[in-house]
Amino acid sequence: MGALKEVFTHPGYRRLWTASTLSRWGDAFHTVALPLLVLHLTGSGLGVGMVVAVMGIFEDGRVRSSPHLLGL
Repeated sequence: MGALKEVFTHPGYRRLWTASTLSRWGDAFHTVALPLLVLHLTGSGLGVGMVVAVMGIFEDGRVRSSPHLLGL
């Protein structure tokens, strides 16, 4: 635990850790909020499913080749 305390004594690392944590919280919020928004605006479960599928394909800002999404 002493090494962890030592790492957080560096202001640059604290800023990096805080920014990374906030970014991950934002990603998690986005993952939940977007399908809920689509459901609220359209009332369509199909629309929500399509949004979730597209979010899975374009996860992390890049296209993933996911055979399970294609039913393979």
